[in-house]
Amino acid sequence: MIPELGHIALILALCFAALLGTIPLIGSYTGHVRLMWSSQPLVYGMGTMLFISFSMLVIAFIGDDFSV
Repeated sequence: MIPELGHIALILALCFAALLGTIPLIGSYTGHVRLMWSSQPLVYGMGTMLFISFSMLVIAFIGDDFSV
């Protein structure tokens, strides 16, 4: 169960990264400041998901769960 949670968190981090690569750029091209300022919450979300994914992988490694 723990590796699956880490995998889901990693997929969510990928989604955050895709949004982070597109939404602020669209905001800079169109001049919308609100879209450009959305980068900070996206970075926090991506960092949180990466931390969760890494910790789940470490927990699986410590528990000798090599099914990943």
